[in-house]
Order: sequence, then C-alpha cells, then structure tokens
Amino acid sequence: MFIKQLKLKGFRGFEKLTLDFPFYGESGGEKPVPVVLLGLNGSGKTTVLDAIDKLIYTVYAFSKNIDTTKIPDDDININSINCEISLNFDNEKLIAFRSKKNKKIDSQATDNIEIINEIRNQSIVLKYFGTNRMFFSTKDIYKSSSNIYGDAFNNGLTDFKSFLRWFEEKENLENQDKIYKKQLEFTLKDLDVVRSGLNIFLQNLGVTGFDKLRILRKSNGREYDELKEPDVTEKPLYVIDVEVNLAIDKNGQTYKFPQLSHGEQMMILVACDIARRLTIANPKMENPLEGKGIILIDEIELHLHPTWQGKVVNALSATFPNIQFIVTTHSPLVINHVKRESLFMLENFQLQQLNGFNNYGAEVESILRAIQKVDSNKMLPNKVSKLLKKYFIKISEERFEEAKTIKGQLEKIIDSNHPELLRGETLMEMNEFLKS
Repeated sequence: MFIKQLKLKGFRGFEKLTLDFPFYGESGGEKPVPVVLLGLNGSGKTTVLDAIDKLIYTVYAFSKNIDTTKIPDDDININSINCEISLNFDNEKLIAFRSKKNKKIDSQATDNIEIINEIRNQSIVLKYFGTNRMFFSTKDIYKSSSNIYGDAFNNGLTDFKSFLRWFEEKENLENQDKIYKKQLEFTLKDLDVVRSGLNIFLQNLGVTGFDKLRILRKSNGREYDELKEPDVTEKPLYVIDVEVNLAIDKNGQTYKFPQLSHGEQMMILVACDIARRLTIANPKMENPLEGKGIILIDEIELHLHPTWQGKVVNALSATFPNIQFIVTTHSPLVINHVKRESLFMLENFQLQQLNGFNNYGAEVESILRAIQKVDSNKMLPNKVSKLLKKYFIKISEERFEEAKTIKGQLEKIIDSNHPELLRGETLMEMNEFLKS
C-alpha cells in the first residue's frame, strides 16, 4: 500500500498540484521508485512533505480521538478560502478539507479511518525526518517504546530518543538472555535486524570501518561496556540513575555518538530507525527489512559529504526495497545518481518539465545549469567571473597579448590548470595554427 497520487488545492503556496508517483514494472507494480523533489528555496518542496504528513497525522489523530489543529489557517493559500489535501492509495483516497470559515477539519472520517486501519493492518511504516534532526543522549530511559506511529509525524524536531529507548531496552533483554542461557554469543533477532540493516546500508553507501553498535552506560562515574567486560553477570542490568550513550566502533576505536560528526550520526541513525520501525511492525516476517513503508526525508543530503550524497538515495532503496522514499534535495550529486523518473521539479509552486534532459550520470555543472538554473557566471567568484569574461573577449577580438596578460592575472588567484584557462589557450593556439 503506497501513495500513488498526491493532490493539493489551496494549500500554502499551491493553488493546485497533482503528483503521480512512479513505480517499477510495466503495469505499475508494487515496487516504489524513490521520489526526489527539487527546486529553488521557496518552490514548495518541503510543503509537499508537510502536506503528506499533515493529512496522515490528522486522520491518525482523529482515529485516536486526539483533538488536532494540524492544518491551521496559515496553511490555507492566501487567495483561497479553503484547502484540500488528498492521497490516492491504490483505489482508496485519504482526504482532508479545511475551510477558513470552519475551524474543524472535514476529513471524511469514516472512509479515512478505514484507510488508516488498513495501513496498520498491512504494517505500513510511516516516518517524517525533517531538517531539524539531531541526537541526544538521555538519562533514566527505562521505558518501553514500541509504537511506530506515535512519533512518526513531524513535530519540528527528530531527536531519535525513541530509537535510543528501544535499543537500550532490547539490549537489556539480550544481555539478560546471555546470562540465563549462558551463551555470551546470543543475539536478539530485533537487534540483529537493525544491525543487519545498518551494515547493508553502509555497504551500499561505500562506507567501511563501522562496527558493533551498542549502548554505553554511565552511573556514579563508572561506564559499563559489554564488549570490553565480557563478564556481564557482575553488572547490574538496570540502574536507577543512568546516563545512556549510543556507541559504535569506527576503524577499531570506540566513539560515543556525540563524538561522531553530525553527518555520520544522521547517516547511521536514519537507517537504524527505519530498521527498528520495520522490525516492530513485522515481528513474524523472516526479513523485516523487506517490510513496506512510506518515509519522508527533507534535504536528504543534510550534513553529508558529497561522496555520500550521491549514493544515499539508492543505498536506502537497496536496504529497504519496499519503502516508498519521498525526499527533497538541493544536491546535484543526489540528482545525477537517480533515474529521471524519480525527479519532480518545482518552481513557484508549480510542477515543471525537465524538457528532455537526462539527469542520470550527467556532469554536476550540467545539472547546475540545466536543472537547478544556476547562471554560469554565478558558479565562480565575481572577480574570477569578470576576468574570465574579459579573457575570452580579448581572444575573440584576436588581441592575444592582452588575453595573455589577463591570463597571468587569473593564474595568481585560481589554479593554472583551470578548465577555462586551458580552453582559452586552445582557442589561441587553434587561431595561430589556422593562420600559419
């Protein structure tokens, strides 16, 4: 059960929008193609994610008898008196209608709740990772956290506390079974799924050196690390006042998560949290990583090195093959690593066509010019751009000595092997050859 179509009317900057999401297979099978939304700041990318999130949460909250104002007046387009959000799931529709005249949301309650129940029955995982995502260590976290929907919706901050609580609880159970079974190599299936998901994701991302995701505990100035102290029978499984840190080995050295770069933290935690939700939703499935879900990620390249930016969408899709990923990006490396059918370009809250340009495998500079509409003159510092412009004017006028003087000025501030300098040299040499 995936989103086949999104329609917006009068929602924020959108007067009207229809997005038909792609799927693999000639007849539109059940393998979702990752959706990548791109456009300038303010073009409507995040608004699309917010609309999906707000609609699903509104109906979820209604089904739980939670009073919600998830679609306030400010979400209604300034030129409209009402707004409508609808999602098509196969042949079923999820709809919310909000009017400025009526503070309540008409969400066609009966039909919508049936769809929400169907999402639950099919164990569809939902999660919105907004741009404000960060990790906190916590104290006193011995509380169960197995509701995959309760914290699935955007509340302004993704702090991964629910993942930390869940992982801590499961590791406690794993350690307890190690003692009772007298098998220190025993592992819990739920944690194996998360560990496996992380390993598969990192392999597809081309990242090596990370291993042994685990919990470090600190109480009364002492730290407990199961990997370094194998005699777990001498350690308390539950400590009343305990500080918990998620830790992982990187190239053989143990790091607490706050000691990792923000990019490393988010890369690992997003993959692990998706795997956690899948294993909770699919306890009887042989491989929960093959479970279904809808995951929204705003600015998927956030904090990632360019090497990882290019691979992250495909790495997530390979790790979680039945997840429908709907993401936004400003990264040309994300854009040139996904197939054309994945791209949806927005401009001034309208869907734009790519006009035959094939983004897959295209050079970054071509992506910047053809898709992201970056002026060539603005790709370089203003001083460099002006000198290069003069350089080629002098070449076109065959005033080569003056051109060489400008070239000398440029070589003092940019690399002497800059492609534009080399192109200018080639033009001058070609001109002299033709005249000889």
